[in-house]
Amino acid sequence: MKSKIINLWAFIVLTCLSLQAQTLSPSVISAGGGYATSSIGSLSYTIAEMTMVETFIQGSSMLTQGFQQSEVNTVSITDMEITSCNIALYPNPAKGQIILSYLSGTRSQNTVNIYNLPGAVVLSETYNTNSGLNTLTFDLSKYSRGIYFLELVTEHQGKKIISVNKINLVN
Repeated sequence: MKSKIINLWAFIVLTCLSLQAQTLSPSVISAGGGYATSSIGSLSYTIAEMTMVETFIQGSSMLTQGFQQSEVNTVSITDMEITSCNIALYPNPAKGQIILSYLSGTRSQNTVNIYNLPGAVVLSETYNTNSGLNTLTFDLSKYSRGIYFLELVTEHQGKKIISVNKINLVN
């Protein structure tokens, strides 16, 4: 009789403890990601948050891998008023040729780089530009359709100015 009471008491205590146990749910504030479960386990992942952590759960086992930044580090750039580089890129979307027009406050040497979506440079040229309106034409007909980025590197009052514009090539 005494062992039955002890077993009953142990059962009640364990039941109460399991009801009070903490449960973890995958909740993260991020720009993207997901959470997937299967019979093998679960996986959560995130994109564009300050942590890089993966958590694997299988049954009562949990494995978390990665690292987390303990604080947010910010970098700021002082705004400066720029009136010498107004850019127009047309036609966009483009078929074959694209025209870049921009105003320059001084005569200088400017560089134009065109990058594909993975970031490889597909075209890089340097031009001597005049003060005023400058117009450059680029033949992109030999490149496959997709998204490209045009980077214009100019100089204004001794400071390097980098302007980046998206090109949608529909060859």
